[in-house]
Amino acid sequence: MDRLRAAFDEVVDIVKSALDGEPKTPAEILLDEHLPVEENVLASLMSKNQQQATGIPTSVVNELASRTNNVVDCPCIQARIWEILIDHQQNPTLMKKALNLLQYLLINGSQEVLNDTRSPARASFLIELAAEYNKYEFEQYEFSQNLDIGAGVRKIAAEINTLLEDEDALLNARQKAQKLHQDLSSRGLRSAYPAPSPTRAGMSFHDESRPPAYTSTSRFGSRDDEDIASRIITHPPSDSDHSDEER
Repeated sequence: MDRLRAAFDEVVDIVKSALDGEPKTPAEILLDEHLPVEENVLASLMSKNQQQATGIPTSVVNELASRTNNVVDCPCIQARIWEILIDHQQNPTLMKKALNLLQYLLINGSQEVLNDTRSPARASFLIELAAEYNKYEFEQYEFSQNLDIGAGVRKIAAEINTLLEDEDALLNARQKAQKLHQDLSSRGLRSAYPAPSPTRAGMSFHDESRPPAYTSTSRFGSRDDEDIASRIITHPPSDSDHSDEER
């Protein structure tokens, strides 16, 4: 009888695990809270009663930067950023948050973040994003920046491109981050800020509280070879677009 009960309990546990799915990592929990992609969550945030926050708390971006040195968390974080940039272009606020996080990770994150973002497909996408995102609105309201909802996205994308194209600028940014980390460390706040190592050769990062950085050159996601730049929104959908789709 005891064996039967134990076997039954095991089956119940297996069914519960299957229904609940795999437990989420701390990085996934942070991303779901601050960079959600679920349609029902986004719809709720965009309702009249709730507005999306324009930024991610400093403690959260610090934690995510530290976790890019983790072999499990890094691809998860990068995948979420690029999912938003490619698939959620109708939400400029969410895109700005993703770009701000990417910019922060390029300065404070692991070497793999830099390697992935510098891949040809990613770099080309960011260049096109800075030049073309919501271009129709930009041209229509070029004398009234307050009405250009894509201006913030283009501005952050352009700043990221500057970092990627100018090694000296990137090195300088990392040195400033290192100095800030040292200042915080002297005040007993070492664990609150990831410590990049701004060396020119290899641009390596190290955080003693996380596992060592990757040694492989693998890419995150499955869209590296796609022409993702062609998916950038340059103007809002028109009525004719909807009529064509219905046909």
